[in-house]
Formats: sequence, structure tokens, C-alpha cells
Amino acid sequence: MQIKYKIKTISPILLTSDSGEINTVNTHEYISGNSILGIFASKYIRLKNLKNAHEDSTFKNLFLDGNLKFLNAYIQTDLDKYEKCKCYPIPFSVQKEKYGNNIIDLLLLDDEDEIDIQTKSLSGFGFIDDEAIVLKEVKKSINFHNSIKEGQIFHYSSIQENQIFEGEIYGDNDSISEFVNLFGKETEGFIGRSKNAQYGKIKIEFEEIKKSDETKTISNGSTITFVSDTIIYNQNGFSTTDVKELEKYLGCEIEKSFIKTGYIENFVGVWKLRKPSENCFLAGSSFRLKIKNEQLEKIKILYESGIGERTNEGFGRFIIDYQESYTIASKSEIVNENSKPETKQNDLVLQILKSAIIKDFSEKVKLKAIIDMNEFFKIKPINNSLLGKLRLILSESNTIEDFKNTVKSLRKIATDKLENCKNKEKGKTLFEYITEFKSDWNSLKLKININSGME
Repeated sequence: MQIKYKIKTISPILLTSDSGEINTVNTHEYISGNSILGIFASKYIRLKNLKNAHEDSTFKNLFLDGNLKFLNAYIQTDLDKYEKCKCYPIPFSVQKEKYGNNIIDLLLLDDEDEIDIQTKSLSGFGFIDDEAIVLKEVKKSINFHNSIKEGQIFHYSSIQENQIFEGEIYGDNDSISEFVNLFGKETEGFIGRSKNAQYGKIKIEFEEIKKSDETKTISNGSTITFVSDTIIYNQNGFSTTDVKELEKYLGCEIEKSFIKTGYIENFVGVWKLRKPSENCFLAGSSFRLKIKNEQLEKIKILYESGIGERTNEGFGRFIIDYQESYTIASKSEIVNENSKPETKQNDLVLQILKSAIIKDFSEKVKLKAIIDMNEFFKIKPINNSLLGKLRLILSESNTIEDFKNTVKSLRKIATDKLENCKNKEKGKTLFEYITEFKSDWNSLKLKININSGME
């Protein structure tokens, strides 16, 4: 059995993902089943005022034993023509011709057919209808926040309010009925990061309980596409992205695949700790199967239950024969609305941006100076006394021209040493390099440290 749910974002929501930038917090563009499970588990604990939730038989049945499987919620289309369908991650094998408009599923091509086809990958979410694919972008905003303790500016990427996401909860009839009786047809809650600030408020609505969607007809050559990240373990109990190990789960041979891998690391509020990191196949990974008749039933069972670990949190879901040969039918307009603020930019923000730009220029100049000086000092380096003198002149110069003119006015003994220090490759002396140096940064006071250790 299954029950569909729809989530409307009442306020922006921030579902943290790794950005690789220390002052940037990115958001996932979907709502994970793990997050939905967490919302209702927390509601039940508050409802029953539980101190040891794991000892409660209903809590254990609904949230721990895996009798209910909370699937990810993905953005809906906003096109009436497609009846507001859910948009799954685009399969990695579905790509666009580099110099054309055709969209091709490379998974369905034989190797010899791919030789003359140059493609580039699609990304994001879409809905596939017969021979058309509708692409949908999640609306996001970028917001700046100031850390009072550290005096730093952080920018958060968040999902905008007033968007609809759709997912399902699978389970036996008794478990789903008990769930609905507890929480009703509609509820509100908070999700993601900064729930105590202006982020995270959502409204959840449930539809009627119905039978699970029927499995598509499976045959030799059928494809499966992961529509959620998938965790599988090897024989030693470690998460792996080895396709051979996946074959063991499926019970059949994988003839061809297009995959991307990543890792999963969730924060558990009640533990106040992160779960151990797990390697995974990313949603969008797709596979063409070589199936024998006796292997078909296992694929059907996995379609119902999910494949691999933590399936109750939405991991391990796949669709059978999802992709064909496509042309784009329609594409939503660009919806990442990072508009300019109506009010004047905060002075603190301008000061931070200015400092960041100056620091970036300074680092680039330092690097260039080190590389260039290394070529000069290979032949005949100058002594520490002259290096110190140059550093002092530079620190007291307001512009590059000031620095160059002061170097030109040095006593002959100093200028001779600069003339004798040559770059063999470019045939230029250090004196010429300094006095002929050209730059557009005259208004910037440069603080270039000449490293005396290079001698």
C-alpha cells in the first residue's frame, strides 16, 4: 500500500549539502525521506511525551523496523498539461547532443553507435512523458548572514517558499492506516537548518491510501534508474559502489551502466551526532540489465521494497524502463531569481567584499612575484641587506610608480647588484624587471613580501 504526500514550502528551507566553500552553505534541491521520517518521529514523541521512544511498540513499528518507507519528495511541474507531475532526477545516461537539439539515452545505444555522437549531460529534475521530457528547476535564493561571534559573513542557498514537492510513503495497510489515524490528513512542521530563524516551515497534505503502483513488465534488456541515492554493502559489511556487488543484490548481470557516486552523512538530532558516512550510487545512475526468466521475480520484489540499506529513509528506489529517446517538449523559464535588493547594500557587506577583492589581488601578485624572483635568483641572488631595503621601500610606497622611482634613485652599488641579478630565460635584469613593471593597480597599495629565504 502507499499514500502520497505533498509538501508546500511556507518559508524558505535549507537542507544542507556540501558546498566545498567554508563560507557557503548550499541546499539540496529535494526533501529526503529521512527528513520526513524525522518530522513525524519527533511529532509522535511529543504527542506521547516519550522519554525512551525505542521502547514504544508503535514508534518501533512505524519508524524503526522499516514497516513504513518514507520516499524522497521531488519538485512538481507547474504545467497544467502534465497535471502537476513529480519530477525525478534526470538519468545520467540521458544527454543532449553537443551541437544539436536531440536528447539521446546513451544507455540504450550499442557501443558502436556512440562513436560519432558528441553529447553533454543534462542536470536537475524532469518529467518524462512518452517521447517528451519536461525540465524543471527548483527556485532558490541566496541570503547573507553575519556570524556575531566570528565576525564573518556567510551566504546560504535556500529553496524558496510557495513550491510544491511530492513523495510517497509505502507500507502494509495496517501501518499506513495507523500512521494516518495518528497524524491526520494535514499537518505543519519545520524541516532543515535554522528552524529557529526564518527557515524551514512546511505544510504537508496526504492523499487517500491506495494500492502500490504496479511493476512495469520486465524483460531481458530492461533498464533500471535510481531515483534516490542507493547504499549497498559488500560481504565485509562496508558500503561500496562496485557494480559487481550491485549485481549480487539484483541477482542478474548488468550489461551497461552510467553512474555517479557520492557519500551520505546525516545528522541525527536525538543523538546530537552524525551517522557514519556511507558511499552510495547517486540518484540518476542507470543500468541496462541482462535478465533470465528465473531472475525476474527478484527484480519485482526489489521494486516494491527498495534495494540496499536504509530503504525506510527513502534510499534505494528505482524505476523500470524510465527512459527512451527524447526531444525537449517544454522547458520552464529560468527560475533562480537572484534579484538585486531594493535597498542600498549594507556598508559592512561592501567593506567585506572590498577586502576580499584586495586580498585576492594581493595573493595573485605574491604568487607571481615568487615565481618570477625564483628565475632571477637561480643565477646570482642578491643579499639579505638589499632585500630588506627593497621591502622597506615597498612598504612606504603608495603606488607602484613610487616604488619604481625610489628604486631608480638608489646608489650605484645597489643598482649594480640589481643589474647583475639576471633572468637567463628572458634576458632581463632584476633592475629592468622592477623599473619597467607595468600594472593597472596603481591605486592599490601593494604589500609584496620578498622572501629572503629564496637565496
